Amino acid sequence: MLVFSQTDVIDNFDTCIPKNLNSKFVVMKRLTLLFFILTYYSLCASECYRYHTKTNYKIISKNEKCYLYTTIIDPNGVSIVNRTIILLKDISSKNIQLISEGNDGLIICNQVGYYWIDKNTDTFEAKGVKKIIDKNKVSQVFGLHAFCINGKWKHLTYDINTDRSTIKDLKKFPNNAKIIHHSTAGRGSCYLLKDNTKVFSYDEDAGEINEIENLDAATTNFQLSDWDYDDHFLYDHNTFLMIDLNFDNIRDVTADFKKLGLKHNFTQAKFTQNFSAELVLDFNDGSLWIYNKNGVDLENEESVLFYQIKHATFLPHIKYILHNKNLYSNNFDLINDISRFDVAEVADLKSLNEKFSVFYDKFNQYKIVTNSNGTNIFKKETNHSQNSTILLDPLVNYEGVYSYLHSMPQFYTSKGFIFFLNDNNTIEKSIPYKSKIKNLKIAYAFDNKLLIENQVIENIADYDTIEFIGSSVDEISGCDGGNGQTDIVIEYNYYFKDKNAVYFYHSNSNKMNKLENKKPDSYNKSNFFETLLKK
Repeated sequence: MLVFSQTDVIDNFDTCIPKNLNSKFVVMKRLTLLFFILTYYSLCASECYRYHTKTNYKIISKNEKCYLYTTIIDPNGVSIVNRTIILLKDISSKNIQLISEGNDGLIICNQVGYYWIDKNTDTFEAKGVKKIIDKNKVSQVFGLHAFCINGKWKHLTYDINTDRSTIKDLKKFPNNAKIIHHSTAGRGSCYLLKDNTKVFSYDEDAGEINEIENLDAATTNFQLSDWDYDDHFLYDHNTFLMIDLNFDNIRDVTADFKKLGLKHNFTQAKFTQNFSAELVLDFNDGSLWIYNKNGVDLENEESVLFYQIKHATFLPHIKYILHNKNLYSNNFDLINDISRFDVAEVADLKSLNEKFSVFYDKFNQYKIVTNSNGTNIFKKETNHSQNSTILLDPLVNYEGVYSYLHSMPQFYTSKGFIFFLNDNNTIEKSIPYKSKIKNLKIAYAFDNKLLIENQVIENIADYDTIEFIGSSVDEISGCDGGNGQTDIVIEYNYYFKDKNAVYFYHSNSNKMNKLENKKPDSYNKSNFFETLLKK
């Protein structure tokens, strides 16, 4: 039996994709990974449903009273697992608002002051809402800890156990800071900030702010790499920096470009990613600058991270690089001239495209074969499969629904058919339809059918007026017992309405039911939880 850790699954996902499979739809790849993880986790030890839910917080004012709404949401972003409503005692509801949220708690304010609400239920019940500073002393707030108090920026932390605040200076913190990027990976909440002239890194938890020198704020940009834990790219018109996810390990690689003769401003570059999601810079001058995080050794024994490839063209439709009449799928292969793709038989490179592993231009379809020398060759297809012919037709893509253990993958439509694809990008299932397909957020309506939880059931509601109201979760068995000895059982309840009635569907029941004595005008998405669920 093969056993994978969560890190193994995520870190090695890209390496599992065949090289001749184009990754032009990066979002599609991510969603496919999410769908895989949500399904896969049911087989893993030490797994719990709650690991995948999200908690949302709102402050609501009603009848001059203030309430904290805490809502646990399923991975599909819609279905409600649970909601608690707590009266916040001894606090005025006038001008009440949620200011910021951290891992441990919330900061809210009203016309009197700023207050701390601890996310730990036991702590909150014991301590309640705690005032941390008077409102009239504060002119600006940034995030969870930066307060401009009496005209000077301070880092304020509050210890609910001692009911004391600790305040220290944030002397360099900019007024009216603009966020370049916010990272919550690594050691915690870190920001790249700028004002009108300078750029800063700000470690929110540590309360440390530092100016990043030699950058012009007006022209500074930030570019993410494909993975949080790789270095990222921070640059202005004449300086190029590598920077880690916490923004404190900085390397200036401007010289890498200059020593190889770059004369352009960095802000002129178009940043893009190749098939392997590696950075490629195009200054629109006939050359490409490619990034290799392990470095490229030059003839003078120096090493650079960015290397110029002259007479190279980036093909955006397939995200390959064309150089010397060959295609390359990644920067390492291009630098070392290996694993090239021979495109001599391609009739029109400008229109070369790919869908679902089928390559084509405006004249032909192509398959990739590998000769005895290891060269991949685009060969013209003479006998097209029905699968490839259908998939090359104009397709409409519909998003999947990523519910825990009850997901529905994305699908496509063309010429009156709904298509689901398998892992090999061949048609696994097709469903004929005639009407328009109506998106109901967690389901799709067409003809007299409802596509929900990857099942087609009869739709007893009126097609023209059907609406999705809301969904709740039945957490029957939320954990696997620690070693997989207990099945995780999660089921969903879905509520719809039309002009005539309100309807209900439960996971795996294969049947919609009409709810008696429910007037459709009385129910909507905003009141669903309090009315239909009566909570």
